[in-house]
Amino acid sequence: MNIYEQLKNDQREDGSFSDDYNHPSLLYTSFILLRLNYFPEDKKLEEMKRKAVEYILSKKNDSWQFSSSTALNFLALSALAKYNKDLIDGKALAHILMALGSIEVKEGGPYYPYMAGMDNGNKSIDLGANAAIAYFLSLLDVELPSLNDLLEKAIKENSFDSSFFDQSVVMYLVSLSNLGLKENNNEKDEEKLRSMNEKEEDMLNKILEMGEKRFSTLEEEIKGYALAEIKKTIKGNPDKQMSLMSYFMRKALGEKGEKFSDEFIAQLGLANIFFWTAFIIYDNFWDEDEEADPKILPVANLFARDFTTVFNSILPLELGFNEFFREIMDNLDAANTWETTHCRMKVEGTKVYVPEIIPDYGNFEQKYYPASAHILGPVAMLVKLGYAIDSSKVKNLIAYFKNYLIPKQINDDLHDWEEDLRRGNISTVVAMLLEDFGKDRKIIDLENDLAELQKIFWFKTLPKAGAIVLDFISKSQKYLAVMESLENRSPLEQYIFHEEKIIQEALSEQKATVDLLETYKGQS
Repeated sequence: MNIYEQLKNDQREDGSFSDDYNHPSLLYTSFILLRLNYFPEDKKLEEMKRKAVEYILSKKNDSWQFSSSTALNFLALSALAKYNKDLIDGKALAHILMALGSIEVKEGGPYYPYMAGMDNGNKSIDLGANAAIAYFLSLLDVELPSLNDLLEKAIKENSFDSSFFDQSVVMYLVSLSNLGLKENNNEKDEEKLRSMNEKEEDMLNKILEMGEKRFSTLEEEIKGYALAEIKKTIKGNPDKQMSLMSYFMRKALGEKGEKFSDEFIAQLGLANIFFWTAFIIYDNFWDEDEEADPKILPVANLFARDFTTVFNSILPLELGFNEFFREIMDNLDAANTWETTHCRMKVEGTKVYVPEIIPDYGNFEQKYYPASAHILGPVAMLVKLGYAIDSSKVKNLIAYFKNYLIPKQINDDLHDWEEDLRRGNISTVVAMLLEDFGKDRKIIDLENDLAELQKIFWFKTLPKAGAIVLDFISKSQKYLAVMESLENRSPLEQYIFHEEKIIQEALSEQKATVDLLETYKGQS
């Protein structure tokens, strides 16, 4: 029986989950709802969560208190807030914060374990109660240094004792409080990325002006499509590496980078946008995506021609860059041919037919090559500065890119594995999942097998893929560290950190989920 069926069978008519004595339990119900809020959206789970919410709400008083226990009170509030923040309106929040203020040891926490007037003289500081409060506040984008210090101390000392919760539950709440703040910080980071600084915005405007000039002689229809597609690529890439990678390379080079004019950097930026936009359009056709639009295909061909023209003419022939460019494109086309030939499965309705031989991604270079043209602008810049195409300086730059582009692709595959499976695409992650599912199982019925596949992904495939991602990230960091040609590594380092943060958060959530399921299994 999978976790979905187990929980469905255990949920009572009133929406609660029972304790060991088969009594409806606010603790278990809040804890299970909290965890279900982190599961992928699923229709059969939605009704289960809705009923749990109704049960929890039925247990509050007019002051939005569910229990005299601070730990249980804020566990219930956290479960509700994570389910839907709108459940806790301004009036409710006022009651909650007033109650919180009445139990603080000092301003800003930590907090006592029982609500005011109900402590029976107990003035201890309980880690579980404060972890529940910290997580609830993180969902409101509130961070208290005193609570952070308390949680960090627990992590350093590996001490998670609580009078209210099992140790694994406290560890789960501590990890969620950190994750909640990271989620809010991620939203802020995205807002910052969208709010470009003046110089970056100027460069993007130069790139767009250059694109508009290039398209000025085209017929109105294809010109409209071309401009719309490159604008869509820019908008869909908030970290700006598709458009401004050469700009960031110039910043990383410091004084040496000042030798490159804005026009030269804009030319490289436009060429890179052409590459990625063509890649995205072609990829939609290869994957039989619903966004594959035949009228856009000529635009992709236009971009591919212009992209090739730029990199075939940007440096003198004797520097060897043209030969390097040709090799990159040969490997790119070979990798795309391999993927479209060997990484597809037959799909009929909900049934997916697994091939006899699951594709072997080996050292994952097959995931680097399709994106490898991304390195051309920065490599051209080093060669233009006088570094030989086969020099250690250029090789280290290529290795930096290679070892962060591979984990970037795997991170994307981790996010898209269900969609890829439904389309019959054997991505890196789907290939690992099929191996974990069992080589002898040649037909997958998504209607009946998806729950099992989700469990396998969570318990086996994700940790395996995560270890691979972290290994490549470590290599990328090492190659970046030895690049003597750079004065400031941070413009390039940000992309390594971004991929590392994505996988670390996924692995932290995976560990917390395993702990939760083991705890629930052991207590039910």
